[in-house]
Amino acid sequence: DSLKKNKNSAIENSYKQLMKKWEVIRKKYQEYLKNASDEALLRAETLALGFLENLKELLSLTSVDGSILQASRKHVVEAARIVKDKLDTFDEFLKVKSIKNFSLGSRDSLTINKYLEEFPGLVHFLYIDRTTHRVTTPTLDLSTEESLFTKKKIWFMMNFARLHLQEGNLSLMWKDTTS
Repeated sequence: DSLKKNKNSAIENSYKQLMKKWEVIRKKYQEYLKNASDEALLRAETLALGFLENLKELLSLTSVDGSILQASRKHVVEAARIVKDKLDTFDEFLKVKSIKNFSLGSRDSLTINKYLEEFPGLVHFLYIDRTTHRVTTPTLDLSTEESLFTKKKIWFMMNFARLHLQEGNLSLMWKDTTS
């Protein structure tokens, strides 16, 4: 809906092209499912590449352009507030539940509260448990004075990544050289 409300003709044109291509691809897949036609499947998969290009173009037009981000900021903040209000009722329940029932993978004795005792001096980590499909990371308390540097660094990284997206790069590696 927000795309339709935006008066930018480039976005509207890109959106219309994307929808047209989606309809053609959808019909080809339906034809394949009904008739098991290899030709329909081949045609749908061939069209998927153009669909992907249109999707990238639409992403570039809507999320990389700073003016559009600023114009939609009010709506995003309002949506975030509504979601936060609705989730606040579950917040304490989920915190207690996660602390009580969560252990770090194969190490049953290592609960989320004990990881610093088990790994003294560990500051930055990402624990990926592939058996339960969970990722554990330390939380950031951005309300303290010490975390102001971290908050600035995170926003710098976001702006850096957005700049590279605007240049057409779709992947980025980051090495932090600040201390």
